[in-house]
Amino acid sequence: MRFFLDVLRSYRSNPFFRHELDRKGRRLWITALSGASLAYLAVFLAVRLYWGARTPHMALGVSAAFQYAPWLFGGGLLLSLCAHWLVPPSLLTLLRPDHDLRTLMLMVEGGHSEEELFRGQVAAGLTPLLLGGAPLLLGLPLLALFGPEHVLPAFLALGGALLWGALASGASLWTGVICQKTNHAAVWAYALTSLALPLLIGGLTLALAHGCSAGQPHREVVFRIAAVLTWSLLVTGCAGIFWDCTVGRLFPEKRKPLWQDLPTPTRPEG
Repeated sequence: MRFFLDVLRSYRSNPFFRHELDRKGRRLWITALSGASLAYLAVFLAVRLYWGARTPHMALGVSAAFQYAPWLFGGGLLLSLCAHWLVPPSLLTLLRPDHDLRTLMLMVEGGHSEEELFRGQVAAGLTPLLLGGAPLLLGLPLLALFGPEHVLPAFLALGGALLWGALASGASLWTGVICQKTNHAAVWAYALTSLALPLLIGGLTLALAHGCSAGQPHREVVFRIAAVLTWSLLVTGCAGIFWDCTVGRLFPEKRKPLWQDLPTPTRPEG
């Protein structure tokens, strides 16, 4: 998981990140995803203001008559697109053995390592997805103005998408390292993130949440809190495992036994 945090810190200092991000395809994905998010928010605001103009007797904070569920579902689809479905194709293409001339020049001139190259490329692969979903953060103040009771679910959805994106990216890179062919890696990545991991994490979350809320006076509230905390911890832990396994497989020289640097005990004289 430390490597994932290092990737996030590579946005400005890593030359490979800037080189990879200058590719035409990356710029197009940033424009398309951020444009879709902004268009979604613009349409929501227009519809909500039009509904408010037709019902002037309703206050801003009163939202019972306006149907927010379809709009929350639409925002969830955009988050799922950025944090799940587009993650494997954005990262698996980075594990190619050959590099272009500009990349090789940067490695030779700056004396950079393979790990720095990989870190910059992964950061560039994740940037279009992060920037594409970033405009959805503007939905929080809009919901606070028009439908404050929906702010917390929307905030949890944004946080959950960020955690799941970390898990999906780690799982995708791990399958890319394990499998020899990109197509096979994509199949295993989607099988993990769409079937195996949701069933495992969801089953454990429900079991632990039911156990924590059993016999409690406010059972529903305890169940929801326990479910959110359990799901977040499980997703974070699984993401850390996949990232650490990927880095350990790609750069085994970075992994040292815990006892390697410990001083050798000596017997006291006399």
